[in-house]
Amino acid sequence: MLDDEFKNDIVFARFLNYMQIALLHRKLDYGKHLEVIKKREKN
Repeated sequence: MLDDEFKNDIVFARFLNYMQIALLHRKLDYGKHLEVIKKREKN
């Protein structure tokens, strides 16, 4: 019983970690996207 609960916690922790990484990448991509737009506007 305790083992199953622990397994669920590990899966949940991995999911949270994955979501944080995905959001970080999205944020970085958004920043790059804004830079490209600003460069285009200058030209």
